[in-house]
Amino acid sequence: MSRSNKSITLPLGFKTAGLACGIKPSGKPDLALIAADVPCRVAAVFTKNAIPSQPIPVAKKHVARGPCRAIICNAGIANSSTGSRGTKDALAICAAVAKELDCKPTEIIACSTGVIGEFLPMPKVLKGINAIVPKLADSPAADARASRAILTTDLVPKTARKRLRIGGKNVALGGIAKGSGMIAPNMATMFGFITTDVDITTPLLRSALKQAVNADASFNRISIDTDTSPSDTVAVLA
Repeated sequence: MSRSNKSITLPLGFKTAGLACGIKPSGKPDLALIAADVPCRVAAVFTKNAIPSQPIPVAKKHVARGPCRAIICNAGIANSSTGSRGTKDALAICAAVAKELDCKPTEIIACSTGVIGEFLPMPKVLKGINAIVPKLADSPAADARASRAILTTDLVPKTARKRLRIGGKNVALGGIAKGSGMIAPNMATMFGFITTDVDITTPLLRSALKQAVNADASFNRISIDTDTSPSDTVAVLA
């Protein structure tokens, strides 16, 4: 595959990986990691569900504090309605990724999607984190693996890429997303992970993301079955 087939690592400074760590009974890929070479400015918007999944409050705090080095996402189990144990598991995932990347746990955004009400098999997840970091790569193949590892009931991966010129400089944006069932307005019940090498301030990045998500033709417009998810997250690393 050529460089034009890249998505999440099209912008400079990003690597990704995806693998199966044993969360899904099918054995399909279920763990994805998007990592930046340096701390990034970060913006994110989250579900408006009244009962958010346990990783959401943790992610909100980490985004508010900034900066961010990585997004770790597991599929198969949503870590939702899991109480204090689920919160501890989300924090443990951030700590494990931070240790591997030599950064602070607050620089990690953890996301989980899948079955609600089940606990994550943490030994498998932690083993997967140890295995995924050495696989981080900047390539179309790595992008494809990551885009498949975040899927649940989706039939196909969802990717996007864009090159443009701003202020006389060539820049890029790349993204991967998931979302199939439980789709209703207000975040569209999706994960959307976006990277860019645009030099942008944090306030402007957050304003741009909010405007994009709220646009009439974007995430908040989509509806399939009127059910909202507890895990919806769209995050941008710049």
